[in-house]
Amino acid sequence: MPNLVVSAKLAEVQSKSPDILVMDQINKQFEPHILIVNKGQTVKFPNSDNIRHHIYSFSKPKPFEIRMYQGGESKNLRFEESGIVILGCNIHDQMLGYIYITDNEVAKITNSLGQVTLDIKASEVQLWHARLSNNHIERQTIKIDPDSDETQVVNVYLFAEKEQHKSSKFSARKFKIKD
Repeated sequence: MPNLVVSAKLAEVQSKSPDILVMDQINKQFEPHILIVNKGQTVKFPNSDNIRHHIYSFSKPKPFEIRMYQGGESKNLRFEESGIVILGCNIHDQMLGYIYITDNEVAKITNSLGQVTLDIKASEVQLWHARLSNNHIERQTIKIDPDSDETQVVNVYLFAEKEQHKSSKFSARKFKIKD
């Protein structure tokens, strides 16, 4: 499964990177679609589009709103709580992105082949994908053999994607009357 976040708790507390990470807006999309950050890290939200965006999240780890700002401008936010933040744009409904905030975990995103390598020994991993649950934030815990040197395969089943309704709200409607 591509774009699946796989994470595992670390045995020792790791020092957090002070680097500022970037969640950009490019071609009316969040780039990257999923951003992994450590608890306490700052994320910069530049707008690389030449149009205005109005970014928001109602997610428990970090509810926020960045009111209308145009291309070339940027805002910074610090993420203090672990969890999953769902991002949207009040102007462009199709814009959807995610910030996965870790708390003393190693976390990586699977590649286009659905593969990832975690360079730690762990007896369980957590899996997250937006379509893994109806509320888009639940994770699944999978037990694994930490002593195995073989590739461990996990099958993941996702909820079907909802189809976008493309009809215009302002189109004329025709009705057929049956006798």
